[in-house]
Amino acid sequence: YQLYGPRFSHSTACSSGLIDILAAVRAIRDGRCDRALVGSAEAIHPLFAAGFHRMRVLAFDADDPTRACRPFDRNRSGFGMGEGAAMFVFERLDLALDRGAKIYAEILGGHILACAYHVTGLDAESDALVELIRITLKRSGLPPEAIDYINAHGTGTQQNDLLEASSIRRAFGAATDRVCVSAVKSMLGHLVNASGSVELAITTLALRDGFVPPTRNLSDPDPECRIDCVPN
Repeated sequence: YQLYGPRFSHSTACSSGLIDILAAVRAIRDGRCDRALVGSAEAIHPLFAAGFHRMRVLAFDADDPTRACRPFDRNRSGFGMGEGAAMFVFERLDLALDRGAKIYAEILGGHILACAYHVTGLDAESDALVELIRITLKRSGLPPEAIDYINAHGTGTQQNDLLEASSIRRAFGAATDRVCVSAVKSMLGHLVNASGSVELAITTLALRDGFVPPTRNLSDPDPECRIDCVPN
């Protein structure tokens, strides 16, 4: 395809796909390229799965794999693993308009932060995710009231879902009650390196078709996760 621009490959676990996307957007804005192919993929390896098993984050109490992952549910016990991939074409808006491209979405802004706490654990008192959301909104030029839908990380673990729900409420304030938040890992499993790009693809198609993806298997919402999780 005679692609001569910069090439990057980030291995940052669940954030890999999104960091690749932000890197491509920056390369286009900096004039290092006009267009970019961006995406990520994941295939399960037994050793990889064993690591998650040892971390005790895999769902363990469901006989039916399709019901194993229950994000934001009071009885959630973790996630199932999934495989997949997604690819995008990113380009400057003027070039897309010139060639009559079908435009699915526009990237207004993004940001990267580390919580600097633990290699796998989450700091329940951390302000990092709240700050990340606020900075992203500011860079995008959007007030919290302008957001209709959030695709949550939503792993179905006790720790992640509670922290994520709490951070969204703190960042959005009164606007939280009108925002739909869902976790598609309830249907796909956790695609790890591929999750960012696959879930952005789902979100983009949801924008195109005017629907909100649901959170499956959410039959007993955790009262501490005080957000609209679009159950089932």
